Amino acid sequence: MDTLLTRKGARRLGDVPGDVLRLLEQGSVETVNLMEWLAADMSALAISVANKVSSTRLKDELLLAGGEMAGLGVTKRLAMAGRAIARSTSGADDADFVALATHRSDLVRQWACYAVNDPSVPRSVSERLFLTKQFAADSNMSVREAAWMAFRPYLQIHLPECLRLLSVLVEDANPNIRRFAVEVTRPRSVWGIHLVELKRAPQIALPILESVKEDGSRYVQLAAGNWLNDASKSQPAWVSELCARWSVADSKATRAIVRRGMRTVLSTGRKREGAEDTFLSL
Repeated sequence: MDTLLTRKGARRLGDVPGDVLRLLEQGSVETVNLMEWLAADMSALAISVANKVSSTRLKDELLLAGGEMAGLGVTKRLAMAGRAIARSTSGADDADFVALATHRSDLVRQWACYAVNDPSVPRSVSERLFLTKQFAADSNMSVREAAWMAFRPYLQIHLPECLRLLSVLVEDANPNIRRFAVEVTRPRSVWGIHLVELKRAPQIALPILESVKEDGSRYVQLAAGNWLNDASKSQPAWVSELCARWSVADSKATRAIVRRGMRTVLSTGRKREGAEDTFLSL
């Protein structure tokens, strides 16, 4: 078991060991990388968890969700389990909910994160953000990813309010929380919806970016650089101007953010120069 707990994780989906998959299905261990996260059988996990909870209603909802997950994408399975929990627990203080929100399995904790963000339960944006913060600070990266994915849809609907709340959250002492505030506002997303308004006018999120431009956490720097790179795909001139202004500062952290944030702009520029060189040689 000690070897399993210190494993690095398979590099390919098909190479995740069977004993690891079985433990993931039982909720006995956490996933340690993306391959395990994708390979885990959430349907089997839902059934396993259902058979251990004290609430009959929660058990029934998880069993139902587990039976309907087949063929769905990962985020849809997370949302489905989250809705089952939201429907069958009375809130964040509910003993059954607390047990799931602090479960040994990172996947189950992700379900709890989706539960507090399930639209079927009426909550204010500030309340959802407060409840999501616990998951944004989680020790497991997959739970931290789920935190911004679950909350992100509310930015599309309540962008000004969310930006105001996140501009406070980005000052948090915990780098995981600061990273969440940046990551959840990225204009583009691989796993979630694009934020159309931030693609059009990224400057409205500038207070959040300014707060982390000299952040000492590499984790936060990567998020900020990726944010700027996202924005550069629709507003390259704005990103170039901002990075030029930031580059005046003698900060290693800022230089790292600028370097990552400008990679698409610089790559596009090199391609353009190459095309011009080719044209001139004809």
